[in-house]
Amino acid sequence: MRKKLLEAAGVFCLFTVLCMSMAGCSGKGKEQSALPDVRMPNESDNNKDIETSKKSGGSNDTEGNSEEGVFYDGANLSGRVVDFTDTGFTITPRTVVVYEDGSSEGGVAAPGYESDETNINITYAEDVVFQIINFSIGSQAEISREDADKSSIKKNTDVNIFGACQDEKHWIADKVVITRWQEEVGMSCLTRALCYIRRKKMKSFLLLFLFLVINSMVLGTLGIRKVSLELAEELRKNAESKITLESMDVNHPFEETDMQAIGDEPNVNWLNRISEMQVVSTTCIPVEGSEGPENVFTFHGYDKLEKDSPFADKVYRITEGNYPQGREDIVVNQFLAEENGIGAGDKIAFEMLDGTKQEAVVSGLFLSGMERSQTENVRAVNRIENQIYGTADFVNRLSGRTSFFSAAVYVNNPEQLTDTKEALEKMYQDRAAIGITRRPSPEAPCRSGSTAVP
Repeated sequence: MRKKLLEAAGVFCLFTVLCMSMAGCSGKGKEQSALPDVRMPNESDNNKDIETSKKSGGSNDTEGNSEEGVFYDGANLSGRVVDFTDTGFTITPRTVVVYEDGSSEGGVAAPGYESDETNINITYAEDVVFQIINFSIGSQAEISREDADKSSIKKNTDVNIFGACQDEKHWIADKVVITRWQEEVGMSCLTRALCYIRRKKMKSFLLLFLFLVINSMVLGTLGIRKVSLELAEELRKNAESKITLESMDVNHPFEETDMQAIGDEPNVNWLNRISEMQVVSTTCIPVEGSEGPENVFTFHGYDKLEKDSPFADKVYRITEGNYPQGREDIVVNQFLAEENGIGAGDKIAFEMLDGTKQEAVVSGLFLSGMERSQTENVRAVNRIENQIYGTADFVNRLSGRTSFFSAAVYVNNPEQLTDTKEALEKMYQDRAAIGITRRPSPEAPCRSGSTAVP
């Protein structure tokens, strides 16, 4: 589950960053001031065509964000047009500050914040040449270039001037290059978003990290809540509150159809079926009782021995081995095992009613602590040493019929115990004694035993 939550968080974060990147790319097409800055060296041959190349490490805006810039080899001046006439125009220049460590930053004044003190007047030379270069917003690569004339000079046009300086406020332009940024035809939103992420690596990484942390916290909280609810539901289903049914006629015990009918009740979670019979062993001798030597044991069968038996009430405890795991596993008393030389893993043969033999495997040994305190008047079949515990299915195999003298009914919702008990009473009101055993409240004082509600 944890792995799935992390994968979902990663996908969601990547999707969020891509969406923001697409939104950022869309905004780039509408805001000329947000385009990458253009930086120019001051040496060139003005008669040569303009060479463009992409280099990293430049600055791109007045806030000093580091992006990739487009370099125009040979341009003497760059800026944005604030006013124009037939003979020239005025620009607010783009400035670049280079620090000692080689880093740089700069930009151009935003529209409305230009200053006459820094503005520069450009006058056309007689043979001035105009050219337009179109660049892709996403890839920052040159798309096309075309010849133009002075009618292409408008306010907020991004220009690069090749010419001569008359003084610090006046230039003569021999060549004017107009740069325009546009969306590349046929570029998908995904491609544009990836280009934006590639250009703004640090910003994209921070956004991805931020959303990853937030979404991991949200998904982690949801995961913890889900696990908590599932655990609470499981604990509620496994509550020790139960309904007990005991057949009032030993000659008419419950059958498998009765167990199925009880299990079909809406609030019933599971049944612990309980069987019992007296059985003869051909390989194991019981501990002698008051009536002398007997060869009969009392065999108790439970679907889950650790529930609803003396083991559940801690009257008996396993001293060696485990509870029955397989259908033919049994646990026997440690004193009986010592007298017969039996240990965990050994087999004991029992005689079925039809005379055939059925073997069982000893999976564990138990003690009650009361073996030595029994009186001499206890019959062998009733002595603690001669009690054998196994599965209800194995008891039914020995008896040759499917029957149960009692059952413990566990419910999904302990709050509906009374309703379920009333429904079972309608089904078995003349055949069974039905009661409720409630689990003590954690806030109530601890008491031994259970409380039966008729």
